Amino acid sequence: MIRATWDTNALASGAIAREGAIAELIDRWRRGDFEIVVSEHVLTELERTLGKPYFRIRLPEVDRKEFLALVRRFATVTPVTDPIPAVLTHRGDNIVLATAISAGTAIIVSGDREMQRLDSYRSLRSFPPELSSNTLPRSEGAPHQRGSTGRR
Repeated sequence: MIRATWDTNALASGAIAREGAIAELIDRWRRGDFEIVVSEHVLTELERTLGKPYFRIRLPEVDRKEFLALVRRFATVTPVTDPIPAVLTHRGDNIVLATAISAGTAIIVSGDREMQRLDSYRSLRSFPPELSSNTLPRSEGAPHQRGSTGRR
């Protein structure tokens, strides 16, 4: 199964998306088409991000909590064991790189423009969600259980 490291902005966008590439990717992940890999740093940042006014307006609290629970339960949480590189401007983005390296993933799904401009770093490739939908394979895996965070 393909494993892809996701950054906070891709996951947060997936929490509110009801259509489009990111919504399709989240649905495919829920079906088991691929594995999402994150670190505790990304999970903490995701919780903080979903608590911001932009997301609170667009997603009821119960749905924010259920999305976080879904990610915590079904994403692979990997410890950051590799040194954090100083390749990108923001430390959080460098932690995502270290997460991918530590987990041995080759793909990063990110909406971050600087991350996307990183042509490749230690065999890592970064794709925006709209290109990732063509990069990540489809399979017939068992779906993840979901509550009210299912597509409406």
